[in-house]
Amino acid sequence: MDLVQENLFLIILIVIILLGLLFAQSYIKKMGTQINLLRFIWEQLILEPIIFILRWMPGGWGMFGRIILYKIRLGKMGKKVIIRSGVRIDYPENVEIGDYSGINDNCLIEGGVSVKIGKWVRFGPNVSIITMNHNFVRKDIPIKQQGLIKKPVSIGDDVWIGMNSVVLPGVTIGKGAVVAAGSIVTKDVDEYAIVGGVPAKLIKYRD
Repeated sequence: MDLVQENLFLIILIVIILLGLLFAQSYIKKMGTQINLLRFIWEQLILEPIIFILRWMPGGWGMFGRIILYKIRLGKMGKKVIIRSGVRIDYPENVEIGDYSGINDNCLIEGGVSVKIGKWVRFGPNVSIITMNHNFVRKDIPIKQQGLIKKPVSIGDDVWIGMNSVVLPGVTIGKGAVVAAGSIVTKDVDEYAIVGGVPAKLIKYRD
């Protein structure tokens, strides 16, 4: 089998697998709680291994597989989105990514509640978007037993978030803002602001 035939075979195989995933997921949702065992088999023994393989698959084939996968699983996904290897998206049904945006290697998007990412957004490697945090107000019971605080995250169009940055629950980042590498964003960021540091503070506004 020559190179062209091998590539064609891989394309057909990936498309068949992903279409099968879409059909199975739709069928299980319709059946509801009547088939918990089937749901367990589907999620733990079939879906998760496939997602793991596609998450780490390098090169163009990995990119192609991830785009189709997240077209199926995300709440909304725009056109010409780039999702590189190692990206982890929890609760993808709560995540929206706009047109022409790029999620770089090893990023984490935790969609416990709504995460909205606008158009032309760029993530550097290892960026984390967090929507859930532990409640720790009480001292008489362990933190683990106090539940979670969930707040949505919104990122406007044309935002650049630098490598190793963390965006915490409840933050809104305005259009055209820049987050410097290694920042921890705890508060809202104005449009066209440049912020950086731990916690992130205003450096200046874009001219």
